[in-house]
Amino acid sequence: MAAVSLIVPIYNVEKYLEKCLQSIEKQIFDDYEVILVDDGSIDNSRKIAELFIRKDPSKFKLIHQENQGLSGARNKGLLYATGEYICFADSDDIVKPHAFQALIDCTPADLVVSEYDYITVSGNRIFGQVAGDGRFSGSAVLDVVAQWPWMYLAAPWNKLYSADIIRDNHLRYDTRITIEEDLVFNFRYLLHVHSMVTTAAVTYSYCENTASSVHRSHSFASYRTRSLHLHEAISQLPVSDKIYAKYFSRHINAFSAMHSSDVSVEAKKEFIQWLKGIVASNNIGIKQIPGNKNKLSYISLKLFPARVCTMLISWIY
Repeated sequence: MAAVSLIVPIYNVEKYLEKCLQSIEKQIFDDYEVILVDDGSIDNSRKIAELFIRKDPSKFKLIHQENQGLSGARNKGLLYATGEYICFADSDDIVKPHAFQALIDCTPADLVVSEYDYITVSGNRIFGQVAGDGRFSGSAVLDVVAQWPWMYLAAPWNKLYSADIIRDNHLRYDTRITIEEDLVFNFRYLLHVHSMVTTAAVTYSYCENTASSVHRSHSFASYRTRSLHLHEAISQLPVSDKIYAKYFSRHINAFSAMHSSDVSVEAKKEFIQWLKGIVASNNIGIKQIPGNKNKLSYISLKLFPARVCTMLISWIY
């Protein structure tokens, strides 16, 4: 059994995959395995992955499946992972050479979270210092998490997860969700976290490219599904009010799809009513809501009927 299992979903990434896998090969920590999940690629991604399998079959394992999406690929990897801890990487990103060592040095812990850098399409490298070095337990874990920017929490690739927590609690990525499925998974995982370590070590480079999810448009139905399951995951946490306030904007961003796609009036009203219910049932103060646009949307949902809210929030955004 390896100390770390790294799961890498692969789908039509021939342009980036070799560089990603080469970065993994350079790890200074040696007790790891890499589970490559080919999610039905139709380009040369599979051939590139097979080169690394032949080069080091003790480290790299390749699993094939028909296309099931990112969540389905990660779930397949979890079935084959044997490590004490689990990591995830995207196949178009870079894993720093010291990544596994820096993360393992922070154990034992239910969750380890590191820093990362963000490389834009134009090649600019952005460094973010969010948490730094710290050890947290009990209620302090969620108190800290509630202060993080959404991407820092949502990302799976700057984290080391306990395989026991995932297995014992039957945690999987929800294949019904196609937007921010990582965020929902992480909130469900946090329900079982009693100890967390953060490290200032930069272990990962997130490489933005024109095919990245940030450049894709999504349907209103996808946003709605995301919001429903995000709400369900957050509602189970003991500091749900703080979390709701922080992630309120994740619900509001569904409006961009609501008004740019063929969405029925009934669907719009239903979603607005659902949002009004969240606002009414949670003890969120206006000062807790980040951003002026989000504050105005929150006030609209609290004070006005659904028809008026739809118009106001559309105007705000």
